[in-house]
Amino acid sequence: ARSTGLKLWPGALALVRIMMEGMDAVVASSAACNSDARAAGVADGVGGGKEMRGRGQWSWTDAVVVELGCGLAVCSIVASMLGAKVLATDGDSDLVRLAKKNAAANTRACRHPVVAHTLPWGEAGPLAVALGRLQQEETRAQARLHEPNRQGHEQAQHVDVVLLSDVVYGSNPGVWERLVATLTVLCSDCGRGGTVVLQCETRRIEGVLYDQYWAVLARAGFQWAPLHDVIDCHIPDAEVHAWVIWLPA
Repeated sequence: ARSTGLKLWPGALALVRIMMEGMDAVVASSAACNSDARAAGVADGVGGGKEMRGRGQWSWTDAVVVELGCGLAVCSIVASMLGAKVLATDGDSDLVRLAKKNAAANTRACRHPVVAHTLPWGEAGPLAVALGRLQQEETRAQARLHEPNRQGHEQAQHVDVVLLSDVVYGSNPGVWERLVATLTVLCSDCGRGGTVVLQCETRRIEGVLYDQYWAVLARAGFQWAPLHDVIDCHIPDAEVHAWVIWLPA
């Protein structure tokens, strides 16, 4: 496994804080942006006419969450503890094995165990397989609890939240193009609108490529609003920035 995935980065700590304490601000920020969009003649809703899950009264319970570049899977574990159905993914199979061990050790009492799966960015086939695995595990969990399967396959494919922390680094812009391609699928084909991306990034020396990443997002049609101005994302000895990102319909 690459050493970057074996460290608990400041961005993950900031994202956990947002997940646990700042979702009201996330909802408010996206609502404010959509008020501006309505004034310009754009339809209501974070997804451009589709409602954000739990808008105005957020709950993680039974939300479908996908973490990309999960590393140690800390954010995925917290999402599971908060009641979400979680798919933790990373492109490094060694890190995925570690994520499975971490999740198993920390989410035994959770209603929805974390599902960890290898996922290369930019490929729709592996993404469909990974989401299918999440569906299968949920069906097995319901069977163990003798519960009826309340959601069909199409329902289970909807993704409510995508988590990203400290994944924008290095010197290969092609990586961000593949990341944005995966985000596009998660926020459109795999959902019915209202999917939000929560992203936290630690400012690094090589952050000269940040502008290129946001340019790729913009070309794909994504919109975003900063969260570090309205949520306390301070982590000692680090400069962390946070955003809520969505893809209008």
